Amino acid sequence: MTEYYINIHTHRKAPYEDEISIRNAYHRHTDMQYPVSCGLHPWLIDRFYSHELMSQIELNLKQENVWAIGECGLDKAIQTDLELQKSVLQTHVNWAEMTGKPLVIHCVRAYHELVPFIKNSQAIFLLHGYKGSDEQSKQLLKYDNVFFSFGKHLFQTDEAYVKSIKTIPLERTLLETDNSNYTIREIYTQYALFKQLDEEVIKKQLYLTFADIFKLNLR
Repeated sequence: MTEYYINIHTHRKAPYEDEISIRNAYHRHTDMQYPVSCGLHPWLIDRFYSHELMSQIELNLKQENVWAIGECGLDKAIQTDLELQKSVLQTHVNWAEMTGKPLVIHCVRAYHELVPFIKNSQAIFLLHGYKGSDEQSKQLLKYDNVFFSFGKHLFQTDEAYVKSIKTIPLERTLLETDNSNYTIREIYTQYALFKQLDEEVIKKQLYLTFADIFKLNLR
């Protein structure tokens, strides 16, 4: 069984043959010949939100190469009305429940507001670029449909963040490059240092977690 590096969220095409990545296609660029995620980012709601656009995204989700929904979510560091953000997120959650595709979640200063969406849904929530506190991590770990993705912040951490990483078990972890210049291999190596685990152990478990989330029979 070949085990790949799994890059759950990136803005670039996978550069290596042994990397499986999901590229963020935002709300329109879904004509790529590899796995992408599609949705309306909270930062783009004020500029692009319309019923017509949301209908188009829903159609795009039917494409074979759209593996995940998002990134979408909640961000309290921007001016966009939070209630509107919640409404848009609920639409994405509804799509996830209808399609069985996981959600790639962008969440800034809003984990408390995100919890009701998690509690009331069977959809899988992939918390991209996770930077929650140790207490927030413990709260979110109560929900089996939540997974935590780490990336570029592994290289610029403080003590509280390191504690949070150590709280989250490997079985609930994913890794990503996002929009950074780090390779997924560098991300794996840095995560291995924090967890004090063999990198091959991490590679195998993340491969299995990914296959389970996406219901894949990888070879």
